[in-house]
Amino acid sequence: MINVANCWRCLFVLTTAFLLTAVSCASIAAPLDRPVPASIKDYWHTSFRQQDGAPANIWGIAQTPDGWLWLATPSGLYRFDGVNFEAFDLLPAGDPSPRSVTALYVSEKGDLWVVYACGALAVWRNGAPQGKVLSKGLPPGLAIDDIFELPSGPMVVVEDGKYFALDDDHWVPREASFIGLSPDPDYEWASFGGQLWAAAPDGLYVWSMERGRFVLAESRKWAGTNLIFSPHGDLWRRTSKEGISVLRRAADLGLHRFAPMNASKASFVDRQNTIWTVTCGDIDAICRQAGGLDRQGPIHKEDMVADSFGPGDGLAPPMTGMEDRDGNVWFGTKAGLERFTPRPFTAVHFPSPVLYFAMLPDSAGGLWMGSASNAYVDRWWRIGGRDALPMGDFAHPVTAVYRDLDGTALLGSQQGLWRFDGAAFQAQDIPASAKEEKLQALVRDGQGRLWASYRNHPVYARIGDRWVDKGNLASLPDLAPAIAQVDERGRVWFGYFNNLLSLVDGDQVRTFGSKDGLDIGTTTALVTTPPVLVGGERGLAFFDGTSFRRIRAAQPDVLSGITGLLRMADGSVWINGNAGAVHIQESDIDRAIKDPAYKAAARVFSNDDGVAGGAQQVRPLPSLVQGSDGRLWFASSTGLSWVDPKTLDTPKAPPALYIRSVVAGNTVYSPSLPVKLPARTRDLTINYTVLGTSSPRRQAFRYKMAGLNQSWQDVGPRREAVYSNLGPGHYEFVLQAANEDGVWNLQGTSLAFDIAPAFYEAWWFKVIIVACVLLGGWLAYVARLRYIKQSIRDRLSARHAERDRIARDLHDTLLQAMQGLLLRLQVWAIHPTLDEGQRKEVDSFARYARDMLVDGRNRILQLRRESDSGEGLEDLLNGAIMESASETSAAIRLVVEGPLREVDAEVLPDVVDIAREAIRNAARHARAGSIHVHVVFSPKALKVAVRDDGCGIDEACLRSGGRPEHWGLRGMRERAKRISSSISVGPGAQGGTLVELAVPARLAYAG
Repeated sequence: MINVANCWRCLFVLTTAFLLTAVSCASIAAPLDRPVPASIKDYWHTSFRQQDGAPANIWGIAQTPDGWLWLATPSGLYRFDGVNFEAFDLLPAGDPSPRSVTALYVSEKGDLWVVYACGALAVWRNGAPQGKVLSKGLPPGLAIDDIFELPSGPMVVVEDGKYFALDDDHWVPREASFIGLSPDPDYEWASFGGQLWAAAPDGLYVWSMERGRFVLAESRKWAGTNLIFSPHGDLWRRTSKEGISVLRRAADLGLHRFAPMNASKASFVDRQNTIWTVTCGDIDAICRQAGGLDRQGPIHKEDMVADSFGPGDGLAPPMTGMEDRDGNVWFGTKAGLERFTPRPFTAVHFPSPVLYFAMLPDSAGGLWMGSASNAYVDRWWRIGGRDALPMGDFAHPVTAVYRDLDGTALLGSQQGLWRFDGAAFQAQDIPASAKEEKLQALVRDGQGRLWASYRNHPVYARIGDRWVDKGNLASLPDLAPAIAQVDERGRVWFGYFNNLLSLVDGDQVRTFGSKDGLDIGTTTALVTTPPVLVGGERGLAFFDGTSFRRIRAAQPDVLSGITGLLRMADGSVWINGNAGAVHIQESDIDRAIKDPAYKAAARVFSNDDGVAGGAQQVRPLPSLVQGSDGRLWFASSTGLSWVDPKTLDTPKAPPALYIRSVVAGNTVYSPSLPVKLPARTRDLTINYTVLGTSSPRRQAFRYKMAGLNQSWQDVGPRREAVYSNLGPGHYEFVLQAANEDGVWNLQGTSLAFDIAPAFYEAWWFKVIIVACVLLGGWLAYVARLRYIKQSIRDRLSARHAERDRIARDLHDTLLQAMQGLLLRLQVWAIHPTLDEGQRKEVDSFARYARDMLVDGRNRILQLRRESDSGEGLEDLLNGAIMESASETSAAIRLVVEGPLREVDAEVLPDVVDIAREAIRNAARHARAGSIHVHVVFSPKALKVAVRDDGCGIDEACLRSGGRPEHWGLRGMRERAKRISSSISVGPGAQGGTLVELAVPARLAYAG
């Protein structure tokens, strides 16, 4: 509760509120003293209608500190960012109450209060993620007439003289006397900088901090009075009968700061003290009156009709208006929203169409100007501000002008050359060969020579009383310069149409071109004070005394078609080109000169700012000059305009970024809540904006998606990012933006979101799939091994069966036959008819046959034994060693390493045969002193090595695979291949021969 007893508490709260307000407005500087537009038609006007998404019947407009424009309409609450309109409902979803909004109010803290026709009251707290309905304590269906804020904080709602104060989100009824007012319901409220005023039929009231209530300030009749605070703190009064007048000056109220409007009214005063109203006479129009503070007495609505914008201009009946924090003036109408933006550049008005401007500043701050329209009447004009006045009866086109050393003006065209002394024109002689040719440039150098460039002819120099081609400087190009300019040393610079630039220093000529780094095409603009700047068709370059190098801008196309170029006293550079008027700060120019990779930030002014199009591209040149009062004059393709750089606002702070929504499928997600998207989300649209309403078309955006790519995507003014084929995972959308002045918000904003995986995209599912694939692969591998092993077994079984058959056949046939032959020989050996010599010979044959029989029987037994004996590898190798021991004197040794394992029966015979062949070769052919047989039972393979210290093996034999008619080596390799093993035969480390066999464990071991 508030009363006199706790006024100190009120004072503390008010002071706090005032400081918060001061902080919130600290970034909003008071406007500079820029020229006030002479007419409402000089504003840049934009209409937003239903086809643009704008609602109809806008009853109220408000702006919150974050920059949103809020619109109260019968169809509900809307907000607007300068480009897009968005319906914004603060009532709970499913609430059947009508959504019609009747009033908007923005508190000192920046909270938006919304009054619904159904009696509901909602608030959007400054910086809160969502709104809140605060209707507890209000009678159902209450028609809320007004809403305002006491300096101490509570909100008060009025209906037919009833008051409700907000106490902890609950409305408490209060009597009017509680705040010092009479019960009369007809009050008009106005607040500024912590001051609150109320106009009632019985007088004018002001809130008293000392008493904690309203006190009467004036007691005269105030019925039908509207109170209006201007952004500078002046209190205005408006009545239907007495018009609009100043009631209190800001200085008298102790107000010394600037604060923009935050809610609309039928009449208001803007920051330039221009009065605006939608109640002007009997017409449905917007009317304005500039310089209201300078008027003596009230301004009546009839006085404002002269400067109006109404039905004839396509305006629907206006209902309310306000000025936003950027200086734009907004009006809500029955058809939509209207914007009027003051232009920093002032357009020059001519009584008839004029094009192609030859400009020459005068000493009084104005401009002399000749035109070369051809299709219209060309004159010599005097321009001081907004209007141009023709001088005398001069009626010739002017394509070049120059102020001579004596202060007179030289002006000329294809019709002649004249000298103008400020009052009269005196014809001058021209080169005889230049008649009917357009004059393109005039300049006088340090030696007093007057240079004149005519189209289709090399430059002329006036030497004495005659014109001389190229001034007798043969090295000058045989071309007509597009522009000529003299520097501070009296040297003349000539710019040509084919990427050439010449410097004339006395009788010395230096010509620059591509070989010197010049690559800007036609040279049409020059700054000759160091560092020299050259502008042309394709860009801007600087001269370091030796060569040229390009200067680039962050905006790709702002440095093209340059026909006007100025360096200011502060070192900054102004450019007139295809993009319009361009301003680059000295720091950016210096950095671009030092760093070739740097792209300078450029502030661009175009049609929206009052610049009459891109720079004129042909004579007269230059298209940009500075007046003696500091104003800059820009000759453009469709008109002439000027600006005083001192009145330009400083570049705005980086724009405030806002991510509006995330749209996936048919679902819209609020970025104020954690965004978790469902499984199988593939396509996504992110809507974003910046809250700047002046020049949204010149704002630029760039973004990237962490988790998808790390490179920035420059998208210009587009306000949505579209992604497709996204997979599950965590993503972060990062956004940056630049305002219309080219200032980037490099801190930017971001939005993190997650896409849930489908069951088949989950990590556990992938693990299962990988495990299944690995298991399947392993099973296939095992099956393949079994198949290979079984195939080897089948082949070896067939071979062993064949060996058994051969052994049986040999036993049953050959050995039996040899046994019979042996018996016959034995019979012959004792035959009485044989003499002693023959008997010895037969006996010798018999012994040989007996040896062959024994050897054959042993071989057959060996074949049967290796297949059927069941002996292990070690036993069989010992047997092979015993067989070879009788054939050599070398010591043969067997070494077994590793745990013994049973060798597969299908592999064992081939392993033994390979080892036997190696041992036998070493015993028979190597002349070795020792033979080592080394067997290793390893987990990966069965390895058998036979090493000797003999004479080694012939290299040619190794290359050919064996000796002719000998099959030992070939047999070993064939057996190794048959059991899918590897074998190597070669010299040993200490000489001799080394045979190594390796059988994979999967094939070597049984089981």
